[in-house]
Amino acid sequence: PSTWSWRPLKWAAGVFVLATMLGLGWVASLRHQVRTRTEALHEKERELSTLMSNLPGMAYRGGHDPARPLQFVSEGCWELTGYRPDELLGAANGSYARLVHPEDRDRVWDAIQAAAALGQRYQLVYRLLTAGGAEKWVWEQGLAVLKDGVLSFEGFITDITERKQAEAQLAYERDLLVVLFENLPDAVYF
Repeated sequence: PSTWSWRPLKWAAGVFVLATMLGLGWVASLRHQVRTRTEALHEKERELSTLMSNLPGMAYRGGHDPARPLQFVSEGCWELTGYRPDELLGAANGSYARLVHPEDRDRVWDAIQAAAALGQRYQLVYRLLTAGGAEKWVWEQGLAVLKDGVLSFEGFITDITERKQAEAQLAYERDLLVVLFENLPDAVYF
């Protein structure tokens, strides 16, 4: 009679089948978690894209360089600058600074640098030259962000040309009234 038995082999096969089933269950669970997280990430990206597309201007992320190379720009750049996002991104396309009016460029960069050195937000008003050559007044708010040892700037820029034109018109009318009152021949009483 043989002393060899099928019992240990059956037990080992059972353990193998059980481990395989548990492993497959774990893999299925892991796949489900990955799918759920991927779907959640896509939904967050969709939400962010929708929110940014409704902004009256452009959101951006740019490098810490006087040329201000852009790493990200929202679709609002088209209406603001006349350039599509792919025309503004990366070093190959130049820089955002090339759009800033030459008379304002140094002042804008100096203000950004000063705010970054203090760890503060910056708010700027300056002129921008569009793809079509038009001059627009813009308001920009941003913040220096340090990530993985790399300093970049993130912010938002919007067109305030109409406001600046209204301010100029009001200033003109105020100055005109002052001149008129100063040149009246008689005193005026109210």
